[in-house]
Amino acid sequence: MRMSSLLSPGVVLAMLTLGSGCSQSAPPPAQPTAEAKPAAEPARNQELNQAIQQPLDKARGVEAQVLDEAAKKREEIDAQSE
Repeated sequence: MRMSSLLSPGVVLAMLTLGSGCSQSAPPPAQPTAEAKPAAEPARNQELNQAIQQPLDKARGVEAQVLDEAAKKREEIDAQSE
């Protein structure tokens, strides 16, 4: 008796499909071309530099105000403790 007569055609097809998928390796990931990579890196570096620099610039912009507020709070606390 043949095995296919015991199993439904859908099961046989699924077994064949799964079996053939395991033996095939996935294609290697596409490598960026040498021409595209150098052009993308300066733009990426600039974006990273801006992402780092913007919070620093913002902090420097409010630094004097924060220090003034801290000095006022310190004076208030000192006045209350006297």
